[in-house]
Amino acid sequence: MFAPCPLPKSPPDCTPGTEYYQAYTRCLELELASNDIRENNTWHFTPLLAARVLGYLLIHAPTEDGRSLLSREITASTDTEALHLLGRKYNDNLIRVFQRSRTATPHVLDGDERNDISDSALAELATEHWIMRHRALIRDGFQCPLTGYHEFSINYPKRSETRAAHIIPVFEKVNTAGVKPVLALFERYGGISITDELLGKDAHRLENLITLQLNAHIFFRVLNIWLEKTPVPNEYRLEAKHNAYVGNRPIGDNRIITFSSSELGYSPPSPRYLALHAACAKTAFLSGVGQWNERIMEDLQWSSSLDSQGQSADLLAAALTRVDL
Repeated sequence: MFAPCPLPKSPPDCTPGTEYYQAYTRCLELELASNDIRENNTWHFTPLLAARVLGYLLIHAPTEDGRSLLSREITASTDTEALHLLGRKYNDNLIRVFQRSRTATPHVLDGDERNDISDSALAELATEHWIMRHRALIRDGFQCPLTGYHEFSINYPKRSETRAAHIIPVFEKVNTAGVKPVLALFERYGGISITDELLGKDAHRLENLITLQLNAHIFFRVLNIWLEKTPVPNEYRLEAKHNAYVGNRPIGDNRIITFSSSELGYSPPSPRYLALHAACAKTAFLSGVGQWNERIMEDLQWSSSLDSQGQSADLLAAALTRVDL
């Protein structure tokens, strides 16, 4: 079980004198300075959240290059306000991109977008998605690897509807001003180029798909569960914010998930994509920012109006920084 907690004083592999050590020390200092500040507005993204977001992203960085680049950004931040803004940038443009609403509906093309794509192109995208979903089903043995539930069409006692879950969210737009900072962070911190690897029909490539039972799909997309790589290739340990999200499966071999490429040569999920998803999931809930993001999404759904000058100003600000993919 993972719960929001202070940054560890001495994280693994954080050697004194390195840029990583200097950056992490800045996060500890900001956390200490912010601990005694009491916020009355639960919608305000606090310096304490920023410190923990940056600190845990350093600890759980999916690549050494990503850790080094983030370390440089932190050490280059000249004051507390700059660190605060940096933490918010990583939450808005990375963690919140993964942590989607539980009740989100599929993206519907608006008039301008619809005019920019032909009927044949739409049909090709839909066909490609269906083909890759079916190949993911075959590769995963017509079942959800995380729960053991088989696809509903298969005559097994333990069966359920399944979805082809995208590890990296699908980007419908890449040329808008709001999405460009997101693309930059995915490449700098995660080592993943959306435009080179996951644009258009490539978003549905097998390396970016896992067959998941409906509840597992929801938990995966809101960062309640993730897959932690083991030393064995294509082997992962299922981790969760709380045991309830994994059906109370005991810690041990029952949480080991192994992907294979199947006899047909279908590629397993990409360890790079899963590593970035895991880094964001762990950071979200160890830092507490996951709860903050979820509260923002829930309050936005229930708010009938937002007053830019009143108490809802911070909620409005959070709504406006939400990136529309």
